Order: sequence, then structure tokens, then C-alpha cells
Amino acid sequence: MDLRKELETENDKGTYVSLKVINGEELINHYKRQGLVDTIAPHELHCTVAYSKKSFVHEPFIGTVTIKPGDIEAHLCKLGDGIVMKFTNTDILAVNKKCVDEGAISDYTTYTPHISISYGNTSLDLNNLVKPDFDILLGNETTEPLNLDWKDKVE
Repeated sequence: MDLRKELETENDKGTYVSLKVINGEELINHYKRQGLVDTIAPHELHCTVAYSKKSFVHEPFIGTVTIKPGDIEAHLCKLGDGIVMKFTNTDILAVNKKCVDEGAISDYTTYTPHISISYGNTSLDLNNLVKPDFDILLGNETTEPLNLDWKDKVE
């Protein structure tokens, strides 16, 4: 490997792409009314589109994505360290595929669109929480260097 390639690999911080939840306060209040108190701050809510440990150049998606109530899975679930709301959406899947086509790599074999709602522990039965009956709006796409210490800044 030549020195330039070695330095590029050594300094590669990766790339992170996400869409913010525009109506995050409405979403968090929906779950707080049901007893889930240890939630992420509404302005921190997002849908990760790509979490790549290899940097890539991303052409941003411009616009808003609407997640309909019928696209949301029936219950919150655990995913890694978080409690998440999973959903299906062809626009989000297309943006993720575009990121992969642009060079993003993932530690996972499949991409699961979701919004993290909490990183706390809860004694609540997640199956008893009712999913939102309103649209969730995603937008304000952000592309930035990957921060492996992202949990340190979560409110």
C-alpha cells in the first residue's frame, strides 16, 4: 500500500447521514403520555440513513419524507442499546441504497429504518405502547463525519 493510501485509511473517520424528525415533540409527547419518561430530546430525534465507517461523498436528498401510521410497526422494540420505532418507507430505503452506491459500508447485512426514542431502561411492556396515529415528518438531511462517541452528546 502506498503512503498516500495508508494515510487516507488511517484518517478515514467515516460518514454519517441522517434525517431529522421535524415533528419530534409530537412524537415524544405521544410516548410520554403512555408512560415512557426517559426519552431522547425531541430536537435530537432522527432517522439514520447511513452509518459508514468508510467515508463517502454523498449527494444530499432534498425534501421531506412522510412516514404514515400504516408504515410504522405495531410496537416499539429494543435495537442495540436503544428503544426504537421501526417503520418501512421506500424513500428512506432509496436514500440508503444511494448511500451504498456512493460507497457507504455497514456493519449490518440489511438496513432497518427506525427512529430511536429512548436509550434508557424501562420497566414498561413495550407491547402495551400504542404506535402513533399521525404522520411523522423527516427532513433537514445532515451529512457529517462519523462520530464513534455519539452517545456522549445524546440528551
